[in-house]
Amino acid sequence: MKEISEPYKTILADELALIREKMDSELDPMKKVYYYSAAYAMVQRIFNLEPESNQQLIFIHVVLAMSYNQIKERVNQIVVGNQLITLPEDFFDKISLCLQQLEEKN
Repeated sequence: MKEISEPYKTILADELALIREKMDSELDPMKKVYYYSAAYAMVQRIFNLEPESNQQLIFIHVVLAMSYNQIKERVNQIVVGNQLITLPEDFFDKISLCLQQLEEKN
């Protein structure tokens, strides 16, 4: 997150830490997805506060938003009983690790 201005970098890192904490403490996959949605939403709020958006912030937003939509769709399919759709083992643990790595980049 080198290209993001310092105050917003701190805000984003703090929010990612909170998101990870909420996801890690939750057992329900739908709630985990709900908390994950806050990651791209926070980047969107930073866009609103800092209109001179840089390429790195745009990339982070695209990755988080697209991954959220894909994960939400998969979990919705599982919830309605589609047995052909599964998530990899420790999937949300791996998502949490990725968020932690993003949080620590500075």
